[in-house]
Amino acid sequence: MAFVGSLNADMRSICTSLCRQWQGRDIYVPCSGNFTIEQILSSIGGFKSVHSNDVSLYTSAIGEYLMGGNVYVTVTDNPDYQWLNDWVTPGLDTIATLMLATKVFPCVGRQEPYFKRMLGAYMRRWPELHAATKEKIKPILDEIQISEFFAGDAYDFVKNAPEDAVVITYPPTYANGYERLYKKFDEAFEWNRPLYQPFTESRLEEFFKMSIARDDFLISRDVYVPEWEEYLIGQVQSSVRSKPVYMYSRQRKKTFLTSPAQKLEPVPIDRLGPNEDITGPLRLVPLTQGQFNLLRSQYLSVHIAPASARIRLAVLSGDKLIGALAFDEGKYDLGEAYMMTDFSIAPTKYKRLSKLVLTAALSTEVRDILM
Repeated sequence: MAFVGSLNADMRSICTSLCRQWQGRDIYVPCSGNFTIEQILSSIGGFKSVHSNDVSLYTSAIGEYLMGGNVYVTVTDNPDYQWLNDWVTPGLDTIATLMLATKVFPCVGRQEPYFKRMLGAYMRRWPELHAATKEKIKPILDEIQISEFFAGDAYDFVKNAPEDAVVITYPPTYANGYERLYKKFDEAFEWNRPLYQPFTESRLEEFFKMSIARDDFLISRDVYVPEWEEYLIGQVQSSVRSKPVYMYSRQRKKTFLTSPAQKLEPVPIDRLGPNEDITGPLRLVPLTQGQFNLLRSQYLSVHIAPASARIRLAVLSGDKLIGALAFDEGKYDLGEAYMMTDFSIAPTKYKRLSKLVLTAALSTEVRDILM
């Protein structure tokens, strides 16, 4: 499992609230990632200094740019990436290329028709996308103010920070998290990589102990740490399919909890009762996402993470609801449809009602809807 470590909107809000009280202080940000924390600090202003750190090519390119320098990148001999040779001029060109690469590289080397089409589309539109990306990121980067960028080991970065400095970080949770995340970057690009020791579990724990020993810190992790209960100031879950993130700090004047909520809407269709007989032909009625969410919440396991569906259908026998179907577009071939779920209502007198709902999914009527 790769580690991404991006801060969602709720995490950014909590970070902003806490950081205001640290104005006038030195701030150290190990594992800066995409510089979201530095963006927050720059928008607040008034800090004595802001020090950034990371080892990835993407972050190093941005960090050096913010400090008035450049990271020099060349494309490897791998034939899958030769078309990028003209797009790694130092500075904004390289940064825009690396940013777009995070979207394009998952398609490289894949043989499925979907990924081949996506890669072809990206390559055809590359000049247009590259120019738009440069235009978008330049004003954002110009607003970020940092005093130092250290391309090197995060452990050493924090160890050498002044004792009264504030540490703010959302580091990799998994051993070798960065290495897995940027594997294709390593296949595509050569650059002067900084020396560092990967975060093994033991080294990561030492890093956390060193950070949490400070007077002031803000550490985010996507695992709950019982020993840190006294420092827990926020729990954030942005969607029902995402893992919760736990935020720890000595500042406990406020605590924060955000959790996802589904939009639910009533379904104005009578349901087949426990002792009622099935009557009449099967029919299909479109459902809104809110109506489908309500039925799914009632009849599916709470352990199944919900997702939105493009096509949602109620299955009726006569005028009575007996189940529901949901479909989305297939990802790998034209004309393909993906059935996300099918379920029947309960309780009823029919032990195999779900088979009737599945039969409806195979009908000509459903096929016509999906076409």
